[in-house]
Amino acid sequence: MDILKLEEEIEGTNYWDAYALDFRASFFGDECRLYIEVENGKSDQYCWEIVFYRCFKVNYETDAGWTCWESETDTRNFNMKDIPFDNLMSHTVHDIRLIEEKNNMIQATITLSSMLIEIVCQDIQVSKVLVSEQNFFWKV
Repeated sequence: MDILKLEEEIEGTNYWDAYALDFRASFFGDECRLYIEVENGKSDQYCWEIVFYRCFKVNYETDAGWTCWESETDTRNFNMKDIPFDNLMSHTVHDIRLIEEKNNMIQATITLSSMLIEIVCQDIQVSKVLVSEQNFFWKV
C-alpha cells in the first residue's frame, strides 16, 4: 500500500471547497463512496468518486444535531432528501486526511461542511464517473 500515492490521487481531485454530491455506505458497510464535483459549479457531466473498500470501521456524524441551525430546537429541522439541489450546494468538502494503520489498513478522516466521517479500510480508489449513472437522490 502506497499511502503517499493515494494522497496524491485524492489531492488531484482538487476537492477543497468543492461540492459534495453524495456519500453512500453499501454492502453492510463494506464499501463507502464519496462523490465530489469535478470543477466548481460544473457537476453536470462527470464527478469524482472516491471508493473505500473492505471497510473495517465507518463512523460519521451529520449536521442534524449540530447547533449551527437557526430553529427552536437548535437542530436541523428538515430532511436532506427534501431540499432542492441549489440548497444542497452549500455542502462542501473541506479536508481528507489519510493515515496508515497496522495490518495494511488506512484511516481516512473526511471533513465536509455537513458531515464528519471516519473510515478505516483496506483500499481506496479514485476515479471520474458519469453523473448520469449515479442515481443521486437530488436528480429526481
